Amino acid sequence: KCINRPGERTLTYDMGQNIAGWVQIRVRGPKGGKVTLKFAEHKYDDHTVNQQNLRNAKATDTYICKGDYVTEIYKPRFTYHGFRYVEVTVEDNVRLENLVGYRVNNTVERAGHFSCSSELLNKIYNTVVDTELNNLHSVPTDCPQRDERLAWINDMTVRFEEAMFNFDMKLFYEKWLRDIEDAQSLREDGSIGDTAPYFYGGFPACHISSVYTLLPWYMFLFYQDITPLADHYDGMKRYTQFKLTQLDEKGLVNGNYAGDWAPPMSESIFGYWGDALCANIHAQLITTGYLYLDCITMAKAAAQLNHAEDAAYFSAKAESVKDSINSAFLDREHGCYTPSSQGSNLFPLFLGIVPEEEKPRVAKALLDDLILENDYHITTGNQTTKLLFETLSLLGQNEVAVKVLEKEDYPSFGYMFKCGATSIWERWENTTGIAMNSHNHPMHGAFSVWYFKALAGIRPCDEAVTGYITIKPDFVENLESAGADYRTAKGVVACSWKRSEGHIQLSVTVPWNSKAKLILPENAGFTVNGKAAFGTEQILSSGSYTVVL
Repeated sequence: KCINRPGERTLTYDMGQNIAGWVQIRVRGPKGGKVTLKFAEHKYDDHTVNQQNLRNAKATDTYICKGDYVTEIYKPRFTYHGFRYVEVTVEDNVRLENLVGYRVNNTVERAGHFSCSSELLNKIYNTVVDTELNNLHSVPTDCPQRDERLAWINDMTVRFEEAMFNFDMKLFYEKWLRDIEDAQSLREDGSIGDTAPYFYGGFPACHISSVYTLLPWYMFLFYQDITPLADHYDGMKRYTQFKLTQLDEKGLVNGNYAGDWAPPMSESIFGYWGDALCANIHAQLITTGYLYLDCITMAKAAAQLNHAEDAAYFSAKAESVKDSINSAFLDREHGCYTPSSQGSNLFPLFLGIVPEEEKPRVAKALLDDLILENDYHITTGNQTTKLLFETLSLLGQNEVAVKVLEKEDYPSFGYMFKCGATSIWERWENTTGIAMNSHNHPMHGAFSVWYFKALAGIRPCDEAVTGYITIKPDFVENLESAGADYRTAKGVVACSWKRSEGHIQLSVTVPWNSKAKLILPENAGFTVNGKAAFGTEQILSSGSYTVVL
């Protein structure tokens, strides 16, 4: 993007985008001449790079010239960096002729795409995709720049589905599931650590760690391949049973485990655990809620694999866990889950454990907090931010979700862009010091599955269980158009819509050897490929369709 000269022998290159990868340099110099390259996400006012947030990572490459002033080309083969800025210093009469930046990641083919009429929503989506790519390096890393670059189980519990909508992750995740299996083998009790391969963090995992039960199930749903589910079923079962041993006298996962993570700083416990623990929600509500989800998932997996006894066992455990959550946190007097916050109310709604008679009041408490108290700004951590959008969709409130994404003041994705972000941040604050503040972190982008499932209405996973791909777009009033496509194992499923001359025109593609259930608003008169149709549901076979409402 630009080059600055902070010193007589130093240039700082601004690559224009925060990437993971390396640079290639072309130099001439005497034998022993040195070139030093320092990488960072930020720079100081004097244009030297600011590496404070890299902690112990040196993020420095040094090249020694062969000599004779012959052109030499260098790029590293055994490392990569997370960076936007490169500070290059030459010594001993070395001449720098050229520098080119390369973004590097594992080969994962693009599987899904989304676009709509909102420039900001598109920018958020494309930035999420870029940030995901920056963190696919043998394992799904949390960040590419500092002394970490680890596959955190916590982050992946919400993030894995986003990657599956955007890329073909089958082989990548098969490999990473073996890493989790390997980490589990370190203990006899079925527990796993915070990272896989296990390198750092608590053991057993201190954070949310349900990805080991969820990911094999979702691989079956996305790829209609039961092999990963069968291969890891025993490990999934052992881990869920381990978590069931961690209950206290109230039937809740005990207080040794962290809950939601990295909310806006105004909602966090300051001065403890990197200022990343939520102050506005009980950790036990989150951890026990995920245990409920584990049990539900295990029951479905067991049924799919014909383990009838296990299916009944985990279904019963799920009911018991649900009762414990409602007994501990449901405030029937005030119609909310304590303490009443966005996260505490949306999570039970998402899980489907709110008693039927209490759902309207709990939903109102969520919406009042989001709209009236916080003016469409989130107060959630990495787990419940993703689930907020899916819960709003369940409540028929996608217009509200769009308004949340259109915010450009703190805390919001728009605020990140106002501050110059080109990748998604770890925290909602614009900080550059030594604290926990990666500016290239995919976890908060996990919500973007909502683009596919709600706005475009594509739910390809349904086919594995029901035999139909569900297509249920929401024609939200604050958008003029939206659409997405996703390449399934059988071909591309797509749905896009736009407003035109008082009508909504919908284009649908159903892949080979598949059927789709198209669900439209009630009382909508419409045509399918020019022929009049009625009702709210249409079964579409393989092919392309134009629907006009």
